[in-house]
Amino acid sequence: MKNNYILKFILFSIGLFLQGNLFAQTVIDPSDSDPYYYERKKAEVKKQPQAFSFKAEKKTALKTATVSSTELEAPGGFYELDNSFIAIPTNDDGSFGPIALPFSYNLYGTNYEQVFINTNGNLTFEEANPVYSASGFPNDIPMVAPFWGDVDTSEGGNIYYKITNDALIVIWDQVEHYEPSGKTNTFQVIISDGTSDLTPPGRNTAFCSKDMQWTTGGASEGVNGFGGVPATVGINKGNNTDYLQVGRFDKAGSDYDGPGGNNDGIDYLDNQCFDFNMANTDNIAPSANSLPENKKVQLYLGETVSFNASFIGPEPNQNVTTTLTSNMCGLTHSITNGNLSTAEITIVGNECNLGTNTIKLETIDNGTPQETTTTFITVEILCRVIASAKDITVQLVENGNAVITPQMVSTTLSENCEITNLSLSKTEFNCTNIGSNSVTLTVTDGSGNTSNATAIVTVVDNELPTLSLQNITRKLTSIDGLTVPATEFISAVNDNCSYTITPTNFTFDCTNVGTQQVSITAKDGAGNEVTKNAQITIENPDALVEPSEGNTVVSSPGNYTVVDSNLLIHLSDNVDGATVSINENFHTGDELRLATGFTLPSGVTSNYSASTGVLTLSGTMTSQELQSIFQNIQFRTSSSNVLEREVVFNIGGGVSNSDNDHYYEYVSGAFTWEQARADAATKTLNGLQGYLATVTSASENEFITTKLSDDGWLGGSDSYTQINSALGSSLYANQTEAEAKNSRQLSTMQKF
Repeated sequence: MKNNYILKFILFSIGLFLQGNLFAQTVIDPSDSDPYYYERKKAEVKKQPQAFSFKAEKKTALKTATVSSTELEAPGGFYELDNSFIAIPTNDDGSFGPIALPFSYNLYGTNYEQVFINTNGNLTFEEANPVYSASGFPNDIPMVAPFWGDVDTSEGGNIYYKITNDALIVIWDQVEHYEPSGKTNTFQVIISDGTSDLTPPGRNTAFCSKDMQWTTGGASEGVNGFGGVPATVGINKGNNTDYLQVGRFDKAGSDYDGPGGNNDGIDYLDNQCFDFNMANTDNIAPSANSLPENKKVQLYLGETVSFNASFIGPEPNQNVTTTLTSNMCGLTHSITNGNLSTAEITIVGNECNLGTNTIKLETIDNGTPQETTTTFITVEILCRVIASAKDITVQLVENGNAVITPQMVSTTLSENCEITNLSLSKTEFNCTNIGSNSVTLTVTDGSGNTSNATAIVTVVDNELPTLSLQNITRKLTSIDGLTVPATEFISAVNDNCSYTITPTNFTFDCTNVGTQQVSITAKDGAGNEVTKNAQITIENPDALVEPSEGNTVVSSPGNYTVVDSNLLIHLSDNVDGATVSINENFHTGDELRLATGFTLPSGVTSNYSASTGVLTLSGTMTSQELQSIFQNIQFRTSSSNVLEREVVFNIGGGVSNSDNDHYYEYVSGAFTWEQARADAATKTLNGLQGYLATVTSASENEFITTKLSDDGWLGGSDSYTQINSALGSSLYANQTEAEAKNSRQLSTMQKF
């Protein structure tokens, strides 16, 4: 327990030391010792040609690489800002320090325990460095420069730092340059005692950068952030001899030809990291960069990943040579050696590589003594199932439902990968889903990866409806016939889905009296149908006109007497016209009329024919109004004939013949025989079909001649074609021969 308390005390003491040291620092401003410093610097800007007169918009989004380098976490990556960092006040060309380090930093064999953080992108150890135009290396200032250029945080961005017991982290976050153009740079440096977890093993210095957008300030001959004196990335011993250099940068683009040679493009530094062991006094080992994040590549079976790794000396005039060793099948690579060594590597996710693999990159320089950097990249080929599915057809069952399982649609094969789950976006279907339905199959493998495939589930319904019918009896009740719904025949009907019944209704009239057969069809939405037959017995209607019992005795024939005041009409429909006729024993002098004082309904008129004995009522009236009219019909005669008369009350326009129960109507107009026959066929009366009258007896002929008012066509023809057809031979050659006279246009008599 004592050791724990002692350890805590020591750590707390270190914390107090560091914190007290931090608060003791201020920014060293070069104008403090030189009041005209910034005026002279401003004058440097005025000497430059004004090639651009605008200020570029500041970029806010960071660039991303196709294959991420070791950028996100130290070691060998960018250490992200958090609340533990201290912000340095914004300034131009200032320095913050000296900062006492709780560890020793070894630079070319010299240990330093203090540091100055210089605004212009570098660390120095002996004194502040306000120089904004990078002179390049070598020089006489011990310096670590992640990006030596004219940074001006008073125009934008901040500098942060953090000290641990074995490392210092400094971050220039979105900093702008002097005479800003809106462009910003983000970069960092980590120095350590060589054992810290914040620098890669065996290394005590690391540079990392994110989005780099400018190289040169306006006082360094820069225009719009480029040109003029190049920025320097490197490390200098301070003896005017020993140094290393990543490069010098003065333009946009990603041009890079190694530590020496031509000036380079700033975009090359985007998302790059470099690390070095600066404790080596003889030769600095090569630095590896542009490596996959955390030196690890993951891909799935069937995928391909490519990346470019690069290596630099990094000392001037050194060449580096890289060799690659790996047992992976299908791996291809191309290595170019020289001042800059690059390895273009392509990895294929073959089954022979399933699992964890290693790529070894060994880079050696030609310095004295030669130094080697060995880089191991871990490649993990993951098993991932690729879902595949087939289209299926399912049948709805009796309850109108269908259920499917993922196995019914899955055609996914997996020889090397474990399938842990299959699922479908939809497994239950009903009548609303008849037809094509798209479903998604999701396959989950042992690594938790999912893959989707689409299938079409065609839902069909082949179930026939069930239908049972019953025979029924119905009586005619209307002059317009009888309508019977199909449902009155149905004793049971069902289907697993919805259905329709056809026809919905049946109509019957007097011509259907007796037993009739009907057919009813039940059809569902899928087109399945069943048809059944049933019988209906149509009974004759009760008499529409019911006279009272017995005869009416006329005691004084010369006086008007009501024929039947108790007559009843059994009808609920409206009536269009009616007749009252004296049929049997009609004699001249017989009269029919309405009782004195009786008023006809509006729109109804009456007319009596003394020659035929027929009283005709014209117009539309209710059945009750007609009953009242019939009850007020009176008879008288001036004839001396005292035989019993038969008075017939008839609904409709026809005249009833009680001898044969037929009805006759005289239709006035100009007709040929063919026209008269066609017109008669369009007429109906109380459900009876009309036809051109035929005379089959002397009594019928007498009825027609006495009750109908004029000549008309009967159901015979003088058409020579009709006659020839009836005889079965060519009796007449033409119509003239058949008529033997000019044809007459007559009215028509139709019979019901």
